[in-house]
Amino acid sequence: MCDKMGFTVDDAIDTLENNRPTSGYIMLNIALNMSIAALEKQKKILELIDTFSDDEKMKHYRTDASGVLNILRDLMMVVE
Repeated sequence: MCDKMGFTVDDAIDTLENNRPTSGYIMLNIALNMSIAALEKQKKILELIDTFSDDEKMKHYRTDASGVLNILRDLMMVVE
């Protein structure tokens, strides 16, 4: 969704890092760390998807939620 607005995953990570509170707010900093980790994992998955040919993308493309979840689950194993 970020790319449709002209933002990238790197922009989102930079925004989170640059607006991090400097003192106190321990729970907020933990949440920011979790968000940044999720964005970095998503970035790896998106980079991996970009290496697929159009035929490979269509072979794995399914419009239902279970198809999307299966693809993400497979990619998560590769990234980790």
